Amino acid sequence: MIWMFVLSSYISIANIIFKDAVSEVVVRRSINEMTSTATIELPKSLKFPDQTTNVSDRLKRGDRVAIQLGYDGDNQTEFTGYVRSLDLSIPIVLQCEDEMYQLKKRVLNPKSWAKATLKDVVSYVCSGYEVIYTDENINLGSFQIGNDVSAAQVLAEIKRSYGLTFFFKGKVLYSGFPFDLVPSTTNYVYDFQKNVAENQLEYKTADDNKLKVKAISHLPDGKVLTVWIPSQDAEGDIRTLNFSELNESELKVYAQQELKRFNYHGYAGTVTGFGQPFLHEGDSVTLRDNLFPERKGKYLIDAIEVVFGKQGFRRICTIGRKL
Repeated sequence: MIWMFVLSSYISIANIIFKDAVSEVVVRRSINEMTSTATIELPKSLKFPDQTTNVSDRLKRGDRVAIQLGYDGDNQTEFTGYVRSLDLSIPIVLQCEDEMYQLKKRVLNPKSWAKATLKDVVSYVCSGYEVIYTDENINLGSFQIGNDVSAAQVLAEIKRSYGLTFFFKGKVLYSGFPFDLVPSTTNYVYDFQKNVAENQLEYKTADDNKLKVKAISHLPDGKVLTVWIPSQDAEGDIRTLNFSELNESELKVYAQQELKRFNYHGYAGTVTGFGQPFLHEGDSVTLRDNLFPERKGKYLIDAIEVVFGKQGFRRICTIGRKL
């Protein structure tokens, strides 16, 4: 018996429902990128359900969007957010962003802290949102928000300067060290001989990514405090991190986190599955390979790219750290 699976979609734009009417959808989500995005391609001839108005006459920037995709009507939510831009040519293409779209529009009043924790800043910048921290007491040192700065710009500066991550799942903001993110309790399985369409994976060892981290803290009196992990004399490429007003133990925390990102045994790269199972960024996946059983392992999923349309339904997963 041959099983046939029919692609199905359920997309809401400005609270109007389009069922199985989309030409193509591409969704990109990552624990290392602040903004998740979706591209929706609609037929030019598509009309709203009341058949009175062409879609192109009703769509506008800022409209709410929800995308559910699946097989045979068994759809799961892949994206929620807002229309960022529209191309009303043929076909109609909508570029969408998740909840970070709202933080890009939120302009803050100036504020400064002599010594701030991550929670101090994020609770001010993202007031009204639920936030899940890997550690709310991460020290950011002295911190200042200037004039005409958006909430998203502040998060981007923290991300750049401290190596922290910020990303939304729905309306919940996740914040902290990427390596300390706890995956969801559901573990999925990709078996190379059963439900993997293709892969671009490479098996690496810690020796392949030799690294030493130089963490620098610029102190108020003009002095500079430097910490090396594992040591200045160790072999490996140097990654330099710069901070302000952190002590030695706090510098070590940042340096060790950076080292963990690269020094591990396991797979790196992408593995492509089908539409199901519905893996998301931040989930865990067990990789199995009967040809190389010793390489079986459980990994965090760093990023997901969902491609849905005429060519089928694929889920491209970027493999992160081994759990």
